[in-house]
Amino acid sequence: MAKASVSSSDALEALDMALARFAEGAAASLESVASAVEHAMDRLEERRRYWAEQVRYWQDAYDAADPEEDDLSALAYRVDEAERQLENVERWQGRVEDCLQGYRGQASRLDELASSRVIEARGFLRKKLELLQDWSGAIHHAGQPSAAQATSAAPASVAGAAAGHAGGFRSAAMPLAPVAPDLTAMPLPAGFCWVKLDDISPAEMAQLPDEGDFRKVEYGEMRRGFEVLEVDILPRLNAAPQDANADYFWQRDRQQGLDESNGAQRVFNAFFGTTNKEHIYLERRKGDRYFSITNGRHRIKVARDLGWQAVPVEAKEVG
Repeated sequence: MAKASVSSSDALEALDMALARFAEGAAASLESVASAVEHAMDRLEERRRYWAEQVRYWQDAYDAADPEEDDLSALAYRVDEAERQLENVERWQGRVEDCLQGYRGQASRLDELASSRVIEARGFLRKKLELLQDWSGAIHHAGQPSAAQATSAAPASVAGAAAGHAGGFRSAAMPLAPVAPDLTAMPLPAGFCWVKLDDISPAEMAQLPDEGDFRKVEYGEMRRGFEVLEVDILPRLNAAPQDANADYFWQRDRQQGLDESNGAQRVFNAFFGTTNKEHIYLERRKGDRYFSITNGRHRIKVARDLGWQAVPVEAKEVG
């Protein structure tokens, strides 16, 4: 059982690469379709302008015609034909626009799936790969254990998988142990630092809100915000700290067609926003061991549930 569980890292790596290819292919397809739609709409508009001009031309010719010298019936036919062609083009423009209304909704959902949701999925897979690789390394150095030993020694998520193969699926009442990402080496914007949860007042940590107390932002949505922070925002801060700011994520959200509620800018502001003091804010009296929580109790609750060892905060020493 242990061998099958460890070797599954190959499948996870393949799935990670498949998700990357899917995201790249989806983005390319959306761009291609958008270009084709724009081209088609431009062609229809060109035809509409052409026939609108024809209507004006032949109507002017009919109005200026001499009944005794010109063929009024032929001119009237030209006017009617131009008007029919114009109505036909405008009708097609309306049909295309109606179809685009439905397509834009589907395209927006696909774009969200190919961007933020795939980022979340790949972040989750990378965590599991790290667990499997760590366990594999432990087995390599310690020798191959028995199936029972491997199950008890493996990380919780891997042990659960082995137990599932051995005797049915893991019970829903037995959740996987949270993964504790070590992100404290990641740089943060000016004015922010990492503070370990162990350095926050134990009394306040014991009184963090329950899941049912999340009213302004739902618990599940806040968990997704931490995932975006981990697999999107922090890596960007690490790669280009001078560019990774609220404006950068706002522009990127617009390019991806994401509204404020689904974009990364909202998550960035929740952790590093300074205008409305939305971020986690801690204070500690000089000489005290622990910080007290001034703002951010709900986020600290989620961080603890996810197994985070530290959180990005603005911390202040007070007299």
